[in-house]
Amino acid sequence: MPAIPRPEARIGAAPPRGVEPAGDARPPGGDGGTAAGTDGGPGGTSGGAPAWLLAATGALVLATCLVNALSLAQDAARRGEAAGLAKPLLCEATSGLVILLLLPVLARGIALARREVGRPLRLGLALASLGLGFFGLHVLGMAGLRGAAFAALGEPYRFDASAAGLVYELRKDLLSFAMLGAAFWIGARPARPPALPPPPAPPATLWLRDGASSIRIRPAEILWVGSAGNYVEYRLRDGRQHLIRGTLQAEEARLAPHGIRRVHRTRLVNPAAIAAMEPRASGEVLLRLEGGETLLASRRYRAGLAGLG
Repeated sequence: MPAIPRPEARIGAAPPRGVEPAGDARPPGGDGGTAAGTDGGPGGTSGGAPAWLLAATGALVLATCLVNALSLAQDAARRGEAAGLAKPLLCEATSGLVILLLLPVLARGIALARREVGRPLRLGLALASLGLGFFGLHVLGMAGLRGAAFAALGEPYRFDASAAGLVYELRKDLLSFAMLGAAFWIGARPARPPALPPPPAPPATLWLRDGASSIRIRPAEILWVGSAGNYVEYRLRDGRQHLIRGTLQAEEARLAPHGIRRVHRTRLVNPAAIAAMEPRASGEVLLRLEGGETLLASRRYRAGLAGLG
């Protein structure tokens, strides 16, 4: 947080260039200086910065306003002015309150601007628009709150809207925006998603319920699997065959992790058991399996042979 500057003018009612020159006309660390502490995140507003960052920002804004007000009152007392603490607190509170209200909006804007990384022109325009918007809203809100507050106290209020006065406020607010923007830029970085655990390895063996009994086989033993009405036939590489009640679609899902592929509407095959492939003019492929058995792979399911041969 920048050091709190010394005021440049006396505190009093109806000053020459604003309600409180010590508040409106001091270097960064005064009205706009609260932004040195307003570097919080958007919480849930932008979906980018954590909520704790927004809470910390609010606390720092209030602390900055209090320290600035105490310094202004102390400096006035050193000059022999009986200004008290009420007016410095009022001036600081109006500026700080507006900045607090702008935090979610600014955080959201920074989160959106980060999407333009890699497009310098668009990113520059987005940040420039945000900075000018922050300046305009801060000045209008601060001046409006102060006008209402001093009117309630029966004292005059005049905000210096001259070119020099606006440039002075712009200089402070752009510095505040740069501090806020840097904090929100960092806070808006998406959290790295947790690493997903690796998928479980498929079981080393499969159980086939054949009638009233069940047998256990290794996937590597499979030659082919085919549809047989309400049953599915398993043909093993040693010549054994087993019928189980079920659908080929269900068995395809169960066998896919083991590399068993569909090559026909009614047939799955173990690629490791294919000895040769003979393409035909029709687009079909004749598969010669171990032991001499042949199967026809239809044109529709030729994708099941990708990477083979």
